[in-house]
Amino acid sequence: MKLFEHFVQLYQQLYVANDYRDSEIPIHGFSCDVTLAELTEILHCTLRNVKWVLKDMQGKNWIGWKPGLGRGNQSKLTFLRSLEEVILEQIQEHFDSDHWEQAGQIFNMYKDELQGTDIVFKAMANLSPVKKISKGQKSIYALRFISYRQLSYLDPTLISRRTEHHMVRQVFEGLLRYNPTTCYLEPHLALHWETCGEHRVWTFYLRRGVKFHDDKNLYANDIVHSFKRAMNIESPFQWMYRIISKAEALAPDIVQFTLEQSFPNFHHFLAAYPFYITKIPASSNQGLLGTGPFKIREQGGPRLVLDVFDGYFGYQSQLDRVEVYYVPQVFEVTQDKVHSISDEVNFHQYQVDSYKPKNWKAVRSVDIGFKYMVANLGKEGPLQNDSIRQAFFRLLNRRQMINELGGNRHRPAAYVFPERNEAFQQEKDKTSGIENENVKRLKALEKPLSLITYSGAGNVEDAYWVKQVAASYGIELEVLIVPYLDMYSADALSKGDLFIGEQWMTYDPMWTFLCILTQEKSIVKKCLAGTSMFISIMERLKIILTSPDQEQCRKEFNKIEAQLIHEYILFPFYQWEQTAEFPEHVQGASLNDLGWVDYQPIWFKMNHHNPESPT
Repeated sequence: MKLFEHFVQLYQQLYVANDYRDSEIPIHGFSCDVTLAELTEILHCTLRNVKWVLKDMQGKNWIGWKPGLGRGNQSKLTFLRSLEEVILEQIQEHFDSDHWEQAGQIFNMYKDELQGTDIVFKAMANLSPVKKISKGQKSIYALRFISYRQLSYLDPTLISRRTEHHMVRQVFEGLLRYNPTTCYLEPHLALHWETCGEHRVWTFYLRRGVKFHDDKNLYANDIVHSFKRAMNIESPFQWMYRIISKAEALAPDIVQFTLEQSFPNFHHFLAAYPFYITKIPASSNQGLLGTGPFKIREQGGPRLVLDVFDGYFGYQSQLDRVEVYYVPQVFEVTQDKVHSISDEVNFHQYQVDSYKPKNWKAVRSVDIGFKYMVANLGKEGPLQNDSIRQAFFRLLNRRQMINELGGNRHRPAAYVFPERNEAFQQEKDKTSGIENENVKRLKALEKPLSLITYSGAGNVEDAYWVKQVAASYGIELEVLIVPYLDMYSADALSKGDLFIGEQWMTYDPMWTFLCILTQEKSIVKKCLAGTSMFISIMERLKIILTSPDQEQCRKEFNKIEAQLIHEYILFPFYQWEQTAEFPEHVQGASLNDLGWVDYQPIWFKMNHHNPESPT
């Protein structure tokens, strides 16, 4: 048994079992009389080992010990530290030595003794940004934080969730990139591009000197191999890859794509993450290779580790490493109290009201994505009727939802595109809360409506809020919580009348809306697939994909958005306020379109007297 576990035994047998805790007698300075013989029973060890345990605890300043005179006489044991303080110390030691799994185990084992998750955040706040990678080697600047879930394998062709998208951006890059300031595409891995043959042939001229993470130069053949790989795996973006008829290297630095049909907006695809350039590594133990500012060092286990890529063609990050640890115990939630605590550094990515360290600062922004509920038109039932959908959705007041649930729910959303949600803030929410004939029809249903969502991002709280509002009108609603990937299963779609999900948006909102309507891991698409409305939407998308007129494309997207909103199929709830809080020594942090902090610009302001200590 470890020394820490012995301390827990003393605490439970001498303090808790004697009702001192219930009597609100503080543990600090609490003393009790006890014999060595009694301690051998409590600690389940020999007299000799008891003496060693007491000596070690005194050395850590956990207890005071005054031995009694003579055999069998009582001694006095004084608690100098609380159980919470000792647990914090243990978690801190595991954090510092990279034993994050053990830290999570301790938290999970003794969480009933703790006050929420505060103790873990205290330990996180005390982490040094400087880490010794091994004895005798120089220190590195490492950004370390915990995640509530294990991240998927980082492959741009497969991901669909916000966190993975953010991580993929740190590792992989595309031929072009979208400039959110100018709203235009810019060269990146490609210096220049041109199109001919009525936009069926696209030629890209590559930037010289770009290297993959194996320090091999990027050539046109690598681009061809990357696209061939994407076209031959089971990806939610497969229909997009099928647009490409042929990819060929015309020269070491020239790659050309021939498309199945005229596609004036093909270059927008090449700035999006499913089209980031990847390379299969020589070793199967490695992750995919990219050209970005960070490379994958470790993934797939209890942590994700990214190392800075010294051969990056752009500006170098001042960080040496980013480490993400999977400690789900810290983020376990209950139905009545759900914390949306996301993955960030000696950051809190979201504001944690219950624990805010002194001298921390924050950056905030309104997320351009939105939380929503969608009606499943693929399931027979009352919600096939648009009047009944309207009656149900209009019972839900967005501002009331935000006020009652709080958290980082920031402002109502009623549309898909961010600028329209901006304008909506001046409008009156058209929810009525009026009990009409259609509401009465919902009350009279023999079977309850079924609402499906997955845990995380406040979804469970949102679902039960909807259930509560429905119940206040006499409408029965059952909530089903399923794993994320099961949301898209045939089984879930056969059961769910309604689904709650979140939709993150990128700087290129039209690309995001295209994904909402077409990719296989979109619950909106799944709820529309096979319906006459979906066929109508696909016809409009053909216009969008083949039109060189960006204004016309936007108008067609607006028509699709209006149809989904006005026919009460898609019901946006709200936008989040994204927040990152961090110590003063963390510099260069700002939030991107995904509500995350990019790692490349971050640096640590260290003490010039002690380079391993923050200012």
